[in-house]
Amino acid sequence: MIVTTDAIVLKTMKYRDTSQIITLFSREHGKLSVVAKGIRNRQKTGAGGAEPMTCVRAVVYKKPGKDLHLMSQCDRLPVFKGLADDLKRMAGGMAAVELTNLSMPPEEPHEDVFELLSRTLESLGDATRSPENALYYYEMQLLGILGFRPELRSCVECGRSLARIAEDGLRHCCISTHGLICAGCEDRGFGGERVSLAALGALTGLQDARHPEAASRIILSAATRDEVGGALRLLVLHHLTGMKPLQSEQVFFTLG
Repeated sequence: MIVTTDAIVLKTMKYRDTSQIITLFSREHGKLSVVAKGIRNRQKTGAGGAEPMTCVRAVVYKKPGKDLHLMSQCDRLPVFKGLADDLKRMAGGMAAVELTNLSMPPEEPHEDVFELLSRTLESLGDATRSPENALYYYEMQLLGILGFRPELRSCVECGRSLARIAEDGLRHCCISTHGLICAGCEDRGFGGERVSLAALGALTGLQDARHPEAASRIILSAATRDEVGGALRLLVLHHLTGMKPLQSEQVFFTLG
């Protein structure tokens, strides 16, 4: 079956002398692995090609019962501009596509994830400040879409509300793999990644945001940013990547 689809490139790897194996993520077909024969020769002559974080219109011959298909044509679409203009934006985009590749099953459509990734890459390309917020937004929203939305407004052990925790003057809580742990439950042996109430407020803001542009308006101090990143690392590693760290995300955080 021959299909034409718009897809985001998640990963590329060399194949033989002139070809590549490319992982695509499309709205209609989900994650596809394809062979692009001779594409590296075309790249050398300036004809372009597929690179991670780009969007392409691909013509794919899907082989029934096979995990690897043949891509006969690939045209880059003029979207996600600006990602390559700044190292931090680029690293954030690479982390988002790497996470998508690790968390998405092959050949299962996930239109909501495709839309989320598209909006995030577009926002990263336009970001003039706080590009890390767009990545945090993507991670938090992806957790929710895939059924791992953390409970952030009440303790998952005792049910104590966040409002009550704040009224009692407590300055920190913990984030476990399921959500908020109040200080009292932490003392009883339930724990996780410790965060301040300011960081918890930022996490709920990321969870409630309807668009990465809204997330970009959340102001984070350096300390709060580290707490938010640490809590999301715990959730993403546990639920989405099978405890495999994101290589591109490590680069992202070294850029500070």
